[in-house]
Amino acid sequence: MKRLLLILSLLTAFHSSFAQIKDDQLEHMMTERVLTCDDVYYNSIQMIPRLFRAGKYDTAEAVANYWQRNCGMNESSVAFSILNSIRKRTFKEELVNVYRKASGGGKTQAADYYRQNILSYLTENYNFYDIQHYPEKYSHFYFDAYIQYSNFIRSMAGGLIDEPGLSPVEKFLVQYYADPNPNRLVKLKDSVYNNTLLQKAYMGERTKFGGMNVGLVFGMWVPNGQLSFIGSHPYLGAVIGGCTNRILYDFTTHVRFGDAPTHYNVRKDDSLYSTNHYTSYYFGWDMGYAFARTKHHEFSLLGGVGFDGIDLIANTSTTNTSNGTSTYSLNLNGGLGYKFFLKNRKTLTETRHSYLNIQAKYNAVSYRNVGGTDLTGNTVTISLVWGTYIKVYHKYYDKSR
Repeated sequence: MKRLLLILSLLTAFHSSFAQIKDDQLEHMMTERVLTCDDVYYNSIQMIPRLFRAGKYDTAEAVANYWQRNCGMNESSVAFSILNSIRKRTFKEELVNVYRKASGGGKTQAADYYRQNILSYLTENYNFYDIQHYPEKYSHFYFDAYIQYSNFIRSMAGGLIDEPGLSPVEKFLVQYYADPNPNRLVKLKDSVYNNTLLQKAYMGERTKFGGMNVGLVFGMWVPNGQLSFIGSHPYLGAVIGGCTNRILYDFTTHVRFGDAPTHYNVRKDDSLYSTNHYTSYYFGWDMGYAFARTKHHEFSLLGGVGFDGIDLIANTSTTNTSNGTSTYSLNLNGGLGYKFFLKNRKTLTETRHSYLNIQAKYNAVSYRNVGGTDLTGNTVTISLVWGTYIKVYHKYYDKSR
């Protein structure tokens, strides 16, 4: 018993001693390190300003190159690289992606990478600059380093504004980094930037059309062949999808209604019924290509695939068991569309393009009604869609289309 008490006393003393060790002592004991990209980022945004202000420009540049080479290109390192090349008078409209996992290289790839990514880096710079207004989103030690590095970039750019002999692009970049004004990118439309990759990048992004698409569908379903006895029927539905420049993609659903003008026969459970009931529905994925577009007009080629069904005998059951009869078919369709844009409504963060869209499509279907009236034939649908494209913009983009 005495031995057990002695062991318990020793364990309690060891636990009390261990509990008194503070976090900073434990961290000092943890000498084995793995250099992660978070470590590289955090150290780089502290070392570069300190080295640059000490006049050790080559070493600061080496740190930035190491950062990009081992952890990829990012706004923070690119901002320094661009400004440093302007300072050294070696700036070209190129960005060499030196990340060791990246493929390709050479002058063509450097120019393409610049054109494809420069706007993202510039707009991310505004977000980087803007973090000082949202400290709650960042851990404390990173937040302080972010602010110091952001101020360094502002100061470095400010020191280059009055440099003589700057090209229009160099002057724009210096002014932007000195004061990342949300409206500054709009100036890239000016003729002084003609034929520059920076203007081409901006104009390419600015003129891209698209966004999320939602709308209401009204239309007429017109059968042909043996199916024509069912008659034409109106339908109502909805569309939701989007558009990426000229590629259109939508999920469409609608319900057709109204009794058939004549009775027809349906076999169910070895009995033959005469009915003029008609309700049908469509669920489909539609694609399109806008081959011509102006400010107010768009013409497109359309195609789609969907699920089509007709309720031949109405379900009158009040239980979970259906006493109705339906027929189903794959729907393959194609046609033409014409869209008229009514107006654009712009806010700070989005643009809405409202429109009316007329679609004419031929639908290949194959309904079956075994033992009843022949339902072979295809259909034509004429649709009117009233909808809108909603494109969300960052607040620094000019939103003219």
